[in-house]
Amino acid sequence: MFDVSLAILACLAAGRPFVALDPHYPGNWLSQVLEDARPALIIGREDVLRGVETGAPTARVIHLTRLPQSARKGWRPAEPGLDQPACVVFTSGSTGRPKGIVNSQRNLLQRVAQSINAAHINTEDRFLTLASLCTIVGVRDAITALLAGASVHLLDAQTRRRARDFECHPHRSHHNLVRVSGSVEVGDCVRWGARGRCPSTGSGRWRHHTVERHRSAAGWLAPESAIQLIYAATEAPMMQWFVDVSCRTDDARIPIGYPLPGNRLALIDEYGRNTPPGEVGELIVGSPYVTLGLWVDGRCAADSIESNGAPSCRLFRTGDLVRQRPDGLLERIGRKDRQVKIRAPASISKGWKPPFASTPWCATSASWRGLRSKRTAPREAQAR
Repeated sequence: MFDVSLAILACLAAGRPFVALDPHYPGNWLSQVLEDARPALIIGREDVLRGVETGAPTARVIHLTRLPQSARKGWRPAEPGLDQPACVVFTSGSTGRPKGIVNSQRNLLQRVAQSINAAHINTEDRFLTLASLCTIVGVRDAITALLAGASVHLLDAQTRRRARDFECHPHRSHHNLVRVSGSVEVGDCVRWGARGRCPSTGSGRWRHHTVERHRSAAGWLAPESAIQLIYAATEAPMMQWFVDVSCRTDDARIPIGYPLPGNRLALIDEYGRNTPPGEVGELIVGSPYVTLGLWVDGRCAADSIESNGAPSCRLFRTGDLVRQRPDGLLERIGRKDRQVKIRAPASISKGWKPPFASTPWCATSASWRGLRSKRTAPREAQAR
């Protein structure tokens, strides 16, 4: 992935935000991203950029064929401020059109510090990242590996072709840091030859029985391995913790963890009032690590994000319904909106219809092939 690393470092050294694109994404999605991003420069291998560079005809294109020469004498990288845009990650957005989330230098460095400190990452480590580089997880792991001197292997766990390629990878048994997505089974990790020292996944996707399956798999996790659960969004790094079985209750759900330093949390009801412990409310995060705003028409629209009035502190309404348990831990209950997103392999996306689409409580459903997501909108009356 030398081309990706060079492109990221080149943009940061120039003091310009970068947008990582996955050429396997649908052409119309890439076109919409390029339309909003309006890049001045596109960097990558020529075979990868075919079909991408045509979406930005005015952009300069650099085809990477080899490692570049050393910088000229006296050259110095730019020194952007902590709250300057560093990376724009485009999500699908609530309407299906890509939405550009602007992450600052401070935001990215917080994510990197969280990863390095949690797993004591060093130059001997090898990442296995089950996420596309155009996601915040892929970007975080790539930059973490670069800054820590570790190596990283990017794998889209939803694409069987890449999984088969990885099984034949000569160094596959040397990976000891694994970012596990909710769709990855224990058998996949064992088959790929990974050795987990500190597997990590997103909070809210795993249950206690999932942890038990991973711990009981032979040759996968060492007895002393810690399982890190991260609660975050493209908009902000928020919470994490290491699964503690002593906190287990009759509920199969695993709490979403503890807030990272610098984050202030609040649970509010539909009237904006704080909810008492035990009652459900929307989780609001106030932090200098929250996104700077949306990237629209080639610039950061700063007015697209709320502020609480404090310097460099912004608010992010997660849309997640959460409650505080008696032991103080937070538990994710569901979503505030009436939208359900289901991740499914690309192989079943074409012509696939959610089984619940014909039920009375589902008003509409849609499928975006390639993005591997299904969205449904429950009927208003039933939702009440």
